[in-house]
Amino acid sequence: SSLDRRVRIAPVVKSNGYGHGIINVTKILESLYTSDVSSKLPFLCVDSLFEAYQLQKANIKNEILIIGYTNPENFKIRKLPFSFVIFDLETAKILNEFQPGCKIHIFVDTGMHREGVAIEDLPEFLNQARKLANIKIEGLMSHLASSAGRQDPLFLTQIKQFKKAKEILKKNKINPKWFHIGATGSIINPETRPIIAKVSNLVRAGLALYGFSSSTFDKNLKPSLKLTT
Repeated sequence: SSLDRRVRIAPVVKSNGYGHGIINVTKILESLYTSDVSSKLPFLCVDSLFEAYQLQKANIKNEILIIGYTNPENFKIRKLPFSFVIFDLETAKILNEFQPGCKIHIFVDTGMHREGVAIEDLPEFLNQARKLANIKIEGLMSHLASSAGRQDPLFLTQIKQFKKAKEILKKNKINPKWFHIGATGSIINPETRPIIAKVSNLVRAGLALYGFSSSTFDKNLKPSLKLTT
């Protein structure tokens, strides 16, 4: 792959490993990586607190990032060893009180309009979030609605907005470890892959991990599961 070697890959094992079995997939991934820090997975992406519990029960050692929405009330029950994606202050405040020391990834809306902090609201959001001393901002993330190519206007707009969000964090002296916006479509597409590598240091591999891509054909992708009947 021409993806910059400095860009790390976080496997997405949500939705029961896209139907492949969340525990089986994760154990295979763990077996492929050594304890060497340079080759360790940054974290595993799951959709829900339930999925994170599944991996915890299976004694999975990798860090886990919950990227889907969780009712904040569920964070009040006991201390959790997970990282969380947030885009509302209510959740941030509850995590600060009931999950001290936890890591968060701030989700910004760059144009998909499904979830996330609006770019114009980000300065004030950060102003409030930085007052919460018990949580650590570990990441800035977004999700692409389209990655058809380097001339795709929506793709280019979202990349521009993501750059703007990074600048806002920098102005506020917030320096997260991870920046991620790319998923399977944008990292499989040879036109968009170099652009992703310039604005982020991590990509989330979902469908590609299982040998599929919803938008771009890649002869190097081979399905990891075969059903014979």
